Amino acid sequence: MRTLLLTVVLAAMLTTSAAAYDYGYIGLFTDEARTSWCTEAIPYTAFDIYVFCLPSDNGVRAVEFSLEFPSTYVIVTNTPGPTVSVTLGNLYDGIAYSLYLCSTDWVLLDTVSFLPTAGGQAPIWLEGHGDTGNMAIANCLPGYPMEPAYAYTSVFVNYPPGSAECSGVATKETSWGAIKEMYND
Repeated sequence: MRTLLLTVVLAAMLTTSAAAYDYGYIGLFTDEARTSWCTEAIPYTAFDIYVFCLPSDNGVRAVEFSLEFPSTYVIVTNTPGPTVSVTLGNLYDGIAYSLYLCSTDWVLLDTVSFLPTAGGQAPIWLEGHGDTGNMAIANCLPGYPMEPAYAYTSVFVNYPPGSAECSGVATKETSWGAIKEMYND
């Protein structure tokens, strides 16, 4: 009986496919475990956010984007993740990260320390690179072609814990027009 149960469990494990991702995502989090995107901050006390990338099924070799945040926030430091080999640009205008090797799992791109100079609620969000306008990933297929990346989460500073911003994960926005446009390309 034990052998039969072990065989059934093993067969189920072998036939279960891994999660499939059609798109790559970039997310901002307030912890390295990627479980929180809300934090509290007081003026002139630094806090960290973590920038992660979840690649599509094609993997990731490089990423480009920029950060948007209130003018009352200053980036004190940013420390690229351990698998980042080269960065070009800056977080204000647009930055590109190149990885040592291709990755097919979550990758820590950067740890960014912010210093708020004023209180109140403030979002920090992802935008396209200033030069290209793209939030994109160079995947691991031959030639490392670019593919779009989407914002997974933003960071919300001083928002109430039960607020809509702090209670769910952002997803790629779609509309009927956007869905029809996919098939017109």
